[in-house]
Amino acid sequence: MEIDRSDIEQILKLIDGAPFDIIHIEWKGLKVSLIRGSDGAFDSNDLSVFSSPADPGTSAVEEQPQPLSPENGRIVVERQSEPAPTSLRSETNYSGSSLAVKSPTVGTFYRRQEPSAPPFVEEGARVEKGDTLCLIEVMKVFTAITAGKSGTVERILVEDGAMVEFDQTLFLIADDAE
Repeated sequence: MEIDRSDIEQILKLIDGAPFDIIHIEWKGLKVSLIRGSDGAFDSNDLSVFSSPADPGTSAVEEQPQPLSPENGRIVVERQSEPAPTSLRSETNYSGSSLAVKSPTVGTFYRRQEPSAPPFVEEGARVEKGDTLCLIEVMKVFTAITAGKSGTVERILVEDGAMVEFDQTLFLIADDAE
C-alpha cells in the first residue's frame, strides 16, 4: 500500500489538535515521525520521503530524505525545530466557579461504557473529583475523561457518539456552593 501527500495531510489534520508534540508511527514497514513546530502546528509543507522501508536497525535520521514526488511512495515527516509547549490540561474555568471540562484530543465522545450501559453522568448529577464523565475514543483507544472537581453536572454539551475536537467543551460542572 502506497501513502501519498493527501494521506499524510489527513493524518496531520486528525492529530493537529492532539495534546502531544511528537508522534512516531510504524506500520507495515513505514515509519512516520511528526513533531509539532514552534507555531504549535504540524506542517504539511515540510514533508519529505524516504525511498526505502523503515528498518528496525536504522533510524530515519540516518537516511537522506528526498523531496516528495508522485513517484515516491513512503513518507516520513521530520521537523528539527523545538516543539511548542502545550497544555495537557483538559479543564479550564468557564464562568464564575463553573468548570468547563474539555476534550484533550480529537475523537468520538461516548457517555457510557458500552451501548447497553447507563451513562456515566446525567445533567444535575453530583460528581466527585476523579469521577469518570465520559470516554473519548481515538483509533480504538479509549481515554476516560474525569471530573476535575466535585460539583454538579450543569450541562452536557455533546451528544453521545458525536465527534469532538481538541479543546472542545464537553461538560460544565458547577461548584457545590452554587
